[in-house]
Amino acid sequence: MWISRKRRAVATLLVASVCALVPVRAHAEASAAQKAAAEALFDDAVKAMKNNRYADACPKLEESQRIDPGIGTLLYLGECYEKTGRSASAWAIFREAASSAQAKGETERARVATDRADRLQAGLSKLTIAVAPETAHLAGLHVTRDNVPVESSLFGIAIPVDPGKYHISASADGYESYQTELEVSANADAKSTQIPALKPLAPPALAPAAAASAAPSGAPNSTSPVVTPTNPTSPAATDSAPNSLRTAAFVSGALGIVGLGVGSYFGVRAISKNNDAETHCPRG
Repeated sequence: MWISRKRRAVATLLVASVCALVPVRAHAEASAAQKAAAEALFDDAVKAMKNNRYADACPKLEESQRIDPGIGTLLYLGECYEKTGRSASAWAIFREAASSAQAKGETERARVATDRADRLQAGLSKLTIAVAPETAHLAGLHVTRDNVPVESSLFGIAIPVDPGKYHISASADGYESYQTELEVSANADAKSTQIPALKPLAPPALAPAAAASAAPSGAPNSTSPVVTPTNPTSPAATDSAPNSLRTAAFVSGALGIVGLGVGSYFGVRAISKNNDAETHCPRG
């Protein structure tokens, strides 16, 4: 009985050990597969470089370095960048390779990488992005160079860049965005641009319906007359009815008197003219 229990305990331990080793083995297989892919990319890139197809080689070296970083891959990538005219990228890669080799004690590789970086440094082209003080202090300011954020610590600093065209933009909440483009040439060219003070956005105009709804409740609308309803059964309305009738009667009487006076005047004038006519023309 004791032996059977011992066997079951040993079997349980073995199963647990196997289960624990499965993830480790899977991880090792994944790492091996990634390394194999990195090696294949590296080999294809080297072949392309030997055939002067540097534009095809650089992306493969980049991917190989991302999967399985290595100093040798960095040295080839730096050379590939240099051959394609990306002097600033090549300089940065050689500097990285020199630092990594120095940290690992590979003095010869560190010396080669340092020499390659120093050789490129004198001919680096640089770009300076300055920002007006009014804009630099805006909350939420976002400055980009070819959609890559530019940190505020780099404002006004001459940064080594590869020759080519660059798109600079700046934006902040509540302000109009600013955009500009410039081209940096090779062989120690120096270009600079300044982002001006951003213009505040105009407040949005309210629609007529929104303006009406924004008016205080109970306030009369200035564009419409105020009509006060009258209750015909109220005492004021009852008293006003006879007054209105009396006023109408007076007006009618006055108009009658005026009409009588006018008629009498024209009648007298007619008789007078008739007498004058008979004097001058007695026979009609």
